Amino acid sequence: MVDIYVDADGCPVRDECIKVARRHDLKLYIVSDGGIRPVNDKRIELVIVSPGMDAADRWIADHIGSNDIVVTADIPLAADCIKSGAVALKPNGDTLNETNIGPALGTRDLMACVHLALLVTEDISVTIYRKKKKVWRRIKIMQGKIVFEEHMAIAETLGETRNFAGDSGKWDEFERQILDMGDERLELMDKNGIELAILSNNAPGVQAILDTKEAIEVSKKANDAMADAVSKHPKHYAAFAALPMQDPDAASEELRRCVNEMGFKGAMVNGFTQKDVPDSAIYYDIPEYRSFWATVSELDVPFYLHPRMQISSRAPIYDGHPWLKSSPWGFAVETSIHSLRMCGSGMFDDYPNLKIFIGHLGEHIPYDLWRIDARMRFSRRAYRGKRPLGDYFLDNFMITTSGHFCDPAFRCALDVVGIDRMYFSADYPF
Repeated sequence: MVDIYVDADGCPVRDECIKVARRHDLKLYIVSDGGIRPVNDKRIELVIVSPGMDAADRWIADHIGSNDIVVTADIPLAADCIKSGAVALKPNGDTLNETNIGPALGTRDLMACVHLALLVTEDISVTIYRKKKKVWRRIKIMQGKIVFEEHMAIAETLGETRNFAGDSGKWDEFERQILDMGDERLELMDKNGIELAILSNNAPGVQAILDTKEAIEVSKKANDAMADAVSKHPKHYAAFAALPMQDPDAASEELRRCVNEMGFKGAMVNGFTQKDVPDSAIYYDIPEYRSFWATVSELDVPFYLHPRMQISSRAPIYDGHPWLKSSPWGFAVETSIHSLRMCGSGMFDDYPNLKIFIGHLGEHIPYDLWRIDARMRFSRRAYRGKRPLGDYFLDNFMITTSGHFCDPAFRCALDVVGIDRMYFSADYPF
């Protein structure tokens, strides 16, 4: 549990700290050797210490715990906090270290620092980096992280990935990394403080296989490969099942096998599914997939909807602009529309416990969610949901940081969905 300590009632961001404590249901201590303005909230504890030099600082230093957050401009107190494993913030929101050097991580306000501190809950420390005359500092690598969107491939699914990853100039390196589930991947995890990676088959993977029988066979082969890696390294790997969505019943059967027999944590499906002919795209909000969603609901496991590129014949807007079609833009467009279709399909009314994961800080949806609901209140246009679309998104979707490490975008997404629906991912090896 993270607690927040404010040094002095006159702190210029006192009220902001109160908002953070209320938003995340945290304990806040306001410590002062003088009068304190009252706060009617059981989460806020007002601590008045005896007048004296550094009395408030000494009280905080005696009570601070690892991972707590202290708002103070006092350098000795900041040093004590860091030694205790806490995070020290200046009243303007910058993080402090013993030498009081500049802001960290480019953050410019208290909310950003506190949100970061709330996500980083162990092994927090400060490192100083010098380059020419400028100084940067960052939170040192946190240990024990869990990552949710980490890709692997088998020979049968590797080739299609070349369409969007092959022109990077590092295909040989990429191929080696995505096929490896042994020493190289584990060494990189250890180097970056990652304790557990949830493996998943690469995009577009099984969803690009036209023949249903082949899709079923390749799904099983990919899942068996992940199960083998998990059995060899159970403390470091878990897995999301690859599913043959060409056949909803076969997908249900494979998900049951993976969850019940091999302990998989859920499923990852790479966007729409092609079937029988190349110019096809099947989305999972349609009635034919209700039996599949019944299985997901019964097993009560997450379903991760990962992007894929749209088929050229169905995306003429990208003609002549191939750089927009994949991960820079098209991935988010494709996945966000698929997600919004789900929100408007009624599937969450039928199965309210469904948990859909999407990556890349929500595939643009958090930033437009207010406008989507506002315009749909103006004109529903045959919308089938029983509640506002945004309610379904906020109740049934989780988002991850995979491949999108921009502070302003992160803060916006976090404000929209809340800390309980934000998960860390690295998107390895992309």
